[in-house]
Amino acid sequence: MPRIYLQSQTTAARRRFPVFLVDVTDGLTPETGENGGQPQLSKNGGSFANTSATLVAVGNGHYYVELTALELDTLGYIVVRFKSANTAEFNMDGQVSTLDLATAIAQTGDSFARIGAAGASLTAVPWNSAWDAEVQSEVADAMNVAIPGSPTADSINERIKAIDDKMPAGAISELTAAQVNAEVVDALNVDTYAEPVQGAPAATTTLVNKIGFLYKFLRNRVTQSSTETKVYADNTTTVDHKATVSDSGTVFTREEFVSGP
Repeated sequence: MPRIYLQSQTTAARRRFPVFLVDVTDGLTPETGENGGQPQLSKNGGSFANTSATLVAVGNGHYYVELTALELDTLGYIVVRFKSANTAEFNMDGQVSTLDLATAIAQTGDSFARIGAAGASLTAVPWNSAWDAEVQSEVADAMNVAIPGSPTADSINERIKAIDDKMPAGAISELTAAQVNAEVVDALNVDTYAEPVQGAPAATTTLVNKIGFLYKFLRNRVTQSSTETKVYADNTTTVDHKATVSDSGTVFTREEFVSGP
């Protein structure tokens, strides 16, 4: 099978390329006595050149050549070859990759634990800033979904689960308090929201709408007559909301706002 090496591997023992040599006459008998022989290396389709090191005997026809970090500096496939008067031609390919198999996470047994979950032995996925938008979206959704009454532990957990489901396995476990705080600040102080549209303000609505109505009533044009209050759209001409008013001489009454115009 192809050997996989980390690009420019710095650990010498991990740069060893195994070589198995057989006798030139029958192509089967392990060939001994080739210690110090000179292999050649081709990097990703380049010309063959002598390796910096020579063969080291292991025994029973097995050898290795310890490649240098420079000889493993090119991503792609490599080929090691060797031929002497006593041996059959040896050719074997390998692969230079950015993946270091020596430090990669290994899975044992038939049970695949979720990364970052309680009791899992695997390392949690580090937080990636590219996932910020997902968290911001969920925070915004949490603000913009009507939840009757006070939020419960179950409703909060549902929002957390929604975020977790969108993240790569284990990512949510890597969120720090500072990162959560930053995403909430973004939702409150960076993201923008359109003003509520024309219509009667609902008794039960989202936090975004409730704040939006307050800001709209504060910012937009408002007219007041002896019988009616009108709140206009941003264009200052369309009545979006209106309420009947009356004055008995003792009590001033403003009824609930309804839809304009």
